Amino acid sequence: MSEDKTNSGEVVLISIDDISPSPYQPRTYFDEVKLDELAASIKEKGVLQPITVRPVEGKAMPYELVMGERRWRASRKAGISAIRSLIEDLSDEEAREIALIENLQRDDLTPMDEARSILSLVEVYEGNKAAAARKIGKPDQYVYQALELLTLPKEVQDLLESRELNVAQARVLLEVEGDDKKIHGAMLAQRLGLSANQLRGRLQQHIAKKRGGNSESSERKATTFKRLSSSLVTVYEDLEGFDFDELGGNEKGLKDREMLRKQVALVRQSLARAETALLRDPSPQSTDEKKSSRPPRLSAG
Repeated sequence: MSEDKTNSGEVVLISIDDISPSPYQPRTYFDEVKLDELAASIKEKGVLQPITVRPVEGKAMPYELVMGERRWRASRKAGISAIRSLIEDLSDEEAREIALIENLQRDDLTPMDEARSILSLVEVYEGNKAAAARKIGKPDQYVYQALELLTLPKEVQDLLESRELNVAQARVLLEVEGDDKKIHGAMLAQRLGLSANQLRGRLQQHIAKKRGGNSESSERKATTFKRLSSSLVTVYEDLEGFDFDELGGNEKGLKDREMLRKQVALVRQSLARAETALLRDPSPQSTDEKKSSRPPRLSAG
């Protein structure tokens, strides 16, 4: 059983069995391997940082977890009977906010755990997304984009949950029309190991029209001679001035190299097409023919 309740702010030993999990915990996935590693550490050194609990009335267990669920779970695995706990007298709203913010500061959340945490925090602030963004120190757009993941079909969310799909790929799927096509695209990315750019290329015909009432499709707008000439000069100067050795050989450098390689390949295709067009005699061309001859869109990500 637990010790007698003490003053708020005190650190005491509390029986593991006298603590109930937080009802505000948005995380659904805990890495069992990492929990086992933490349990082994706790067996050897104990719980170095106390968990945070609050006293509750009218429940089977006298204390409710606020922060430190991984330490609490790992302590159970380690066979620890009592755990060092900081007791805080908190309201439901305060406990919920603290639990959510603690979760959002972790770097091992799945994208869906993070999205659910942000949604719960937005609810705490009565739908004010900007207030939630300020509380976690993120731009407003970060919050909006996280919440968008919750609109994806469950099958896609499950792949994000298991990390078989990443956020960049999911953002491509958000632009695709129809849940069936979104699910098909997610399975395609998983099965073939497609990058976000490769997935966009595969699904280009299913990409929805731009939001915000823009009636234009994802087709490029026609450019002008002046803009094209200026862009070519800029590309030439940038390529001549860039030191490719700066990319390095680490993981990020290799990814950047691969992205640039694909982009250069697309530019090379466009340059070959442009050179062919400039060498032939000028002749009228229908709008449909122009559209069909356009290469795929370049992406910076």
